[in-house]
Amino acid sequence: MLDANGLKPISGHFPFERYRDDIDGVVRDAKALGLQYAGCAWIPHNGDFDEKTCRDAAAVFNKAGEALGKEDIKFFYHTHGYEFQPYKDGTLFDLLMEETKPDLVKYEMDVFWIVHPKQDPAKLLHKYPKRWASCTSKT
Repeated sequence: MLDANGLKPISGHFPFERYRDDIDGVVRDAKALGLQYAGCAWIPHNGDFDEKTCRDAAAVFNKAGEALGKEDIKFFYHTHGYEFQPYKDGTLFDLLMEETKPDLVKYEMDVFWIVHPKQDPAKLLHKYPKRWASCTSKT
């Protein structure tokens, strides 16, 4: 249908559970679609997002980035605001950045979900200048 309508997909999201449980299937589907980027838009969590969930997600993301990278597809995570829970001298988002490998895991900044938890998008762009794959915003 994409070809018939002259459309070329560049990027797509897949559920966290597929990255965790079926990375080979994600790679196959992303490759079949001809994607340049494959992302995840939500990390499942009960209650507040916490350190354990963050570290577990980072491990899944590193594995996804490695598997997709073998097919020249870049993995990214789309922020949703809950990652900005306080953690040590920063936030859990900072921990997620620290725990994910820069060559394997990029990020998609959703400006709304950066501003909503009272973060500054410009400061994050400067703090992590080579980690962002794309940027979106809601109007």
